[in-house]
Amino acid sequence: MKAKSIILISMFIILIVSAVSAQQINLSGHWLLNSSKSTFENVPLYVIFNKMTIAQKKDSIFIKSENENGTTAYGSTLTYPLNGNTTERIVHDNLKDVGSFKWSNDAKSLIRNQSYSPINNPKDTTQKIDEIWYLSDKGDELVIERTFTSFNRSQVSYTIRAVFDKQSK
Repeated sequence: MKAKSIILISMFIILIVSAVSAQQINLSGHWLLNSSKSTFENVPLYVIFNKMTIAQKKDSIFIKSENENGTTAYGSTLTYPLNGNTTERIVHDNLKDVGSFKWSNDAKSLIRNQSYSPINNPKDTTQKIDEIWYLSDKGDELVIERTFTSFNRSQVSYTIRAVFDKQSK
């Protein structure tokens, strides 16, 4: 009887520890790019949005992003499922954007994969972006590590580390 009680208590403790350690991060909030904490080796800052509003639910993430490139402001508003299924959209000039988000194995980060077609050729892929999104230990910084690869004539590729500070807004 005593051995069964110890086994049951041990199993209960393991179950609780597993549930707590698998808890997913929540990226919800208003985020502003901190260029002094970011690494953009020979890449202009406008390659990533400088403001984001994120609303995360259990099974989806809503992202409103804004950027200022000189005097031109642009941005996007998208909702992605968090199960790795792709979201497709056709934007200006018949450019196809295909993206997905999924949890890492430890649920401490999100993995984003994005691809773009050439203008007026949505059946082909010309650019690929792979990102890892995670929070700092204090939860006040969102870090996005991005690898970009271009498959067109320019064969451009770069890696950046963008750090966003959480805003109180």
